[in-house]
Amino acid sequence: MKRRIRYMALLLVLCMLALTGCAQPRDTMTLRVCLDAAPATLDPAMASSDAERTVVAHLFENLMKLSRGEDGGIQPVYAAAKSYTVEDNLDGTETYTFTLRQNVRWSDGQAVAIDEVKRFIAQQDLDAATRFVPEKVIPKVDGEFDQQIAIIGGGPAGLSCAYYLAEKGYRPTVFEKEQRLGGMLENGLPSFRLEKDVVQAEIGVLREMGVQFRCGVEVGKDVTIAQLRQEGFRGFYVAVGLQSGGKLDIPGGDAQGVMAGIDFMRQVNGGQCSKLAGPVVVIGGGNIAADVARTAVRCGAESVDLYCLESYDDMPMGPEDRGECERDGVTIHAGWGQTEVTVRDGHAAGIRFRKCLRVKDDQGRFAPVFDDNDACEAACATVLYCIGQKVDWRQLLTGTAVTFNPNGTAQVDPVTYQTAEPDIFAGGDAVTGQKFAIDAIAAGKEAAVSIHRFVHPGQSQLIGRDHRDYKSLDPATVAVPIESFDNTPRQHAHDGSAEEAKKTFHDLRGVFTEEQMKIETSRCLGCGAAGNAPAAVAKLVTKKIARK
Repeated sequence: MKRRIRYMALLLVLCMLALTGCAQPRDTMTLRVCLDAAPATLDPAMASSDAERTVVAHLFENLMKLSRGEDGGIQPVYAAAKSYTVEDNLDGTETYTFTLRQNVRWSDGQAVAIDEVKRFIAQQDLDAATRFVPEKVIPKVDGEFDQQIAIIGGGPAGLSCAYYLAEKGYRPTVFEKEQRLGGMLENGLPSFRLEKDVVQAEIGVLREMGVQFRCGVEVGKDVTIAQLRQEGFRGFYVAVGLQSGGKLDIPGGDAQGVMAGIDFMRQVNGGQCSKLAGPVVVIGGGNIAADVARTAVRCGAESVDLYCLESYDDMPMGPEDRGECERDGVTIHAGWGQTEVTVRDGHAAGIRFRKCLRVKDDQGRFAPVFDDNDACEAACATVLYCIGQKVDWRQLLTGTAVTFNPNGTAQVDPVTYQTAEPDIFAGGDAVTGQKFAIDAIAAGKEAAVSIHRFVHPGQSQLIGRDHRDYKSLDPATVAVPIESFDNTPRQHAHDGSAEEAKKTFHDLRGVFTEEQMKIETSRCLGCGAAGNAPAAVAKLVTKKIARK
């Protein structure tokens, strides 16, 4: 009886997990699977629909699999695992320890060159002959949905939500207060990071899919959410991003020549700023600070010095961003906190710093500690600060029940993105604070699922959702033979010269060949699905089922 109950517990836990990756490739074979819709992803961590989970179940191995025995009954048998043991714990739980077979494939730890992959795909969308416009997969037989959906904000989160709703058969309307769509992709990122024709090509795809755009319309000012409800809109997705650079709250922070980095980038992308005179100081250690510093170089700054609180290795920007900054001539000063802007005739003439000894306390909270006896001053004509971006809600949510966090971001359900106002969902930086564009895109996809379910009453918002509790394996601790790893090397595209790059706003990074694209994406699909197992011995702890 005990063995039978443990089988049941094992089934409950393992049927939902894909902790290991693809097995070693076999001879060519054809696998035919009947699906009710095309899968949007093959990533086991992102699979949420029935179609996606079905495909993933066929592509990836679990620790165990289900098999029909001689007696006709279904029971778990070994798959990626070759054996397991069960240990009873004092707290009433059980620990399952799995020993994995030798031919399981794991990643070699090299990240997939996803930026280059995306660039290759983007190049295809620039050409009408190769542009991919997905077919709508409408989950009903009588045509498109007529429910009106309003998306407020034309940045990556809003456009992503519009895409996935359009794919399901809706014609959502995107409201954007600026005259240009794209949000930070258009107004914040420099062209050498993302060419603007690529952004517009993707927006063109959305238009072909039936998405409606109303630019120059500020919701809350030109039209309210209440008025949109009267027009027939049934659901709202708020994705306005972080529009405000805040204020540099130190003496002299309001002097001429002191500007938020995001405002500087908006001016450059809008053609309102092309030249900088004298030395420039950039404050901040994130990827936006890197973009601002590299843009300042291209705007003719005499010199560009970047100061941040964090140590060099702990800067929020990664090694690639640091390397690109230094290649372009930016000098990085790590471990310094600004104290005062020195002002001459109303204009910034310099900025003082003190040494930062520690940024966070023992609990990981932001609590910088400084050494007032270790200080320095940098001469400058311009200060560009990249700290403390904020949401500017204005009158957008006035009269709604939406609640906010102390930092001004909207409070939402972490899985569904639903606010305290049932028909209003929110996502992107306006919810998470400053993150990457890909995070905003992922939020838009999940919000589209939630809105689709919301406008069709009676559906659960939680069944089959991605709870984003995915943890990667550490290849360094995986106790399997190195020859079992997929060691296909990461592909590299040819880049333009460093000297040429810092003289132009154009993206001089090379594009993968089709063959490189195939090799790199095969690494993605062949490395194996990472999971919660830290080594070749995987452990699962489950609640013990009461034995009768």
